[in-house]
Amino acid sequence: MRLRAAVVPSVAVIVVGCSPAGPPTVASLGSVEPTADLSARPAASMAQVDTADPEDTRPTDFTVPAPAADFSPTPLPADVHLEPPADGWWTKNDACPAGAHVVKKPVKFHGHPWTGYHCDGKGGPTTTIRDDADEREEGWWDADGKPHGAIRWLTFAYDETRLYVHGVKEGRWTDRARDGSQDSFESFRAGRCHGEVRRDLGERASGGWCVDGSSEGTWLVWNKNPNVVRARLRYRGGGLDGPQRWWTRGGDVLARGAFVAGEGTWTLLPPGGKWRVEIRCKGDDLVETKAWDVSSSAGSAIPLHVCGRQAPPGCIATGTADERALAGLDAKGSICGDPTVPPLGLL
Repeated sequence: MRLRAAVVPSVAVIVVGCSPAGPPTVASLGSVEPTADLSARPAASMAQVDTADPEDTRPTDFTVPAPAADFSPTPLPADVHLEPPADGWWTKNDACPAGAHVVKKPVKFHGHPWTGYHCDGKGGPTTTIRDDADEREEGWWDADGKPHGAIRWLTFAYDETRLYVHGVKEGRWTDRARDGSQDSFESFRAGRCHGEVRRDLGERASGGWCVDGSSEGTWLVWNKNPNVVRARLRYRGGGLDGPQRWWTRGGDVLARGAFVAGEGTWTLLPPGGKWRVEIRCKGDDLVETKAWDVSSSAGSAIPLHVCGRQAPPGCIATGTADERALAGLDAKGSICGDPTVPPLGLL
């Protein structure tokens, strides 16, 4: 039995690059017109600063084109089971590999009673079922004790299935909330992210494509219920590359990014129009953040300054903690580490 102390959501289908049935996926959400009254628009917005740039127009088409790469299905060994072991397998005479026998073992996990079934030799099917709830762990293992085939975890919150070939990640893993609120997936080839990806957080989701372990091409971030695009990101080799945009719920530009090979600057005008913020990134690290009070007569000054791990020598932080929170700088440039998170925490 191999019960995990913590559940890490994920789930699996074999074909890389296809969208499973169910809720709309990154590649096929369809055309969605934004609702006019999603939220109050800020008194001043970056969209009003420059309306000539076509990059400022928020997409209504959720289609994310696949980058140029080979996304054909991975050939699998003949002994890879694409589905978890059938319920009740332990009652069959030939359930285990030759020379092995079924072992039934009661266990305690986090104080709850579970019953486990496995083969006493190396490899074969395993199933562990919680006695007092609809939860289980089941899957296939090779002779070296590595996952080999479909692995499923059914918890009180999630239904996950993964696929391995001798311990190496393969195919599409998906993670579905049992209440239907989340439907995420990630595609793998030879242990690396390769294919279509969607990360569903419930109210917000993001998705695009990976090539050989790195984000590639266009990625979108959108709010759900209703579906409206919040960000369009462009990657090359895992780093942001090209023009980047974040929009408010109402459709105004919230942030513009200009990047080359993962290095660049985000320029933001948070709702309210009081502050202008520049966040300079180098890869996942913050270089520095500057904020101007554009509503004051001394708007050219830099009253707030945050120095990151990649800050130049002599960088000096300025402004009080309250002033930084007022400008939204308590996020300290988290958009560098994860551009799919709304800048400055503005949901």
